[in-house]
Amino acid sequence: METNQPNTSNYSEPKDKFSDEVKNFYTKDLKEICITVLTKPINGTFNIFKNPPNNAYQQSIILFLSIFGLYLVGTYLITPEPMRKVMEFKYVVKSSLIPVVFMLMISVVSFVLKSISGKPDLKGELLTGGLAGIPFGILFLIILMLKMFGEKNMENLVTTLDPQSAGLIGGLFLLYFMLMIINIVQQSFLASRSNDAFAWYMSPITILASTYLTVQIAKAFFS
Repeated sequence: METNQPNTSNYSEPKDKFSDEVKNFYTKDLKEICITVLTKPINGTFNIFKNPPNNAYQQSIILFLSIFGLYLVGTYLITPEPMRKVMEFKYVVKSSLIPVVFMLMISVVSFVLKSISGKPDLKGELLTGGLAGIPFGILFLIILMLKMFGEKNMENLVTTLDPQSAGLIGGLFLLYFMLMIINIVQQSFLASRSNDAFAWYMSPITILASTYLTVQIAKAFFS
């Protein structure tokens, strides 16, 4: 008597495909995206949004997960030893989710604003939030490097989540990287056929609104 055996290959195929996406992303795509965003911040970033790859949605998800993983490991490493012993792991997880929430809020707010002037696509807007995570990743890597050289101000930024604790140099770093994020959002608006004035004004508004929403969510996290 024959018995019907479930075809396990059908279940493993999506996992294998996503694993291949992740591998290809880290070995090739991530480097190309970072080089484009950093060396061609205007035209290069615009072209990424104007002509996104077929797997842009998957790349966006990987970027979100990558930032979460980087902050999860990095926050633990950067936390002073005495605090690390008493700090609950859920605090580290919640802290690591904050930049991810900010990226997600950028995607949501830009989607809403593009509904006014442009052609919004919710999945496509995840790419906006995903690329906005690149400056976050670079900033955190710099913080980890400064930690190695004994710099305390930027370390305080991560452990206290207070921008004022970063000091003057840290504040300038934050401003610089925030301007990078504003540019990324602006190119996203322009690529969606929003007019120049709308894109110029709405980009910082997107960041301000996303920051406000992220702060409110962060307060709920730690209340």
